[in-house]
Amino acid sequence: MNIIFIAPPAAGKGTLSSLLEDKFNYKHLSTGDLLRAEIKKKTDLGNKIEEIITRGELVSDDIITELLKNELSEISNERFILDGYPRNIAQAETLNQIFNELNIEI
Repeated sequence: MNIIFIAPPAAGKGTLSSLLEDKFNYKHLSTGDLLRAEIKKKTDLGNKIEEIITRGELVSDDIITELLKNELSEISNERFILDGYPRNIAQAETLNQIFNELNIEI
């Protein structure tokens, strides 16, 4: 079973995710972690993300969706916890489409 944690910042999503990751071998997916990893890779997309964040702007849903879809494609057979995404109805609808495309159940 895959898990989605939806809660406000500092509600303990990351802490609980870490406990479940260790105890039950879940893959922890955090959009913030995905963004930082892409920046660290120094890819064109990572450089674009870094510029956006440096300007103090929010990274667009399109970019987040691209990163998340790529990650979910790579871990398709692993159980995962999605931490802090979706944050609105549009993101939930997009996530549902991704799950359908990749045949992922929650």
